[in-house]
Amino acid sequence: MGYYKTQGSKSASHKEEPEQLFPGDGVNEYQNAKGEFYGHKRFFDSLKELKGQPVEILIEAVFKFLIVFGNNAEPKDDVSLLGWN
Repeated sequence: MGYYKTQGSKSASHKEEPEQLFPGDGVNEYQNAKGEFYGHKRFFDSLKELKGQPVEILIEAVFKFLIVFGNNAEPKDDVSLLGWN
């Protein structure tokens, strides 16, 4: 399991709220039909694309990116993300 601190988002009070993400190894090890791994680079790229989004959106979007990458392939391992701000 890795630990990633995102850029955070601003609340109604305009305070910076850093999001914390802990992806299980199944996220980076998720494979598509060609046997390619989702990997750290794709994971980081997805976070960059979602910069400033609330943690709920980050988690939902990362799972959508995985499904698109894998063309709905069944994971060989559990795929989990733990996040909070």
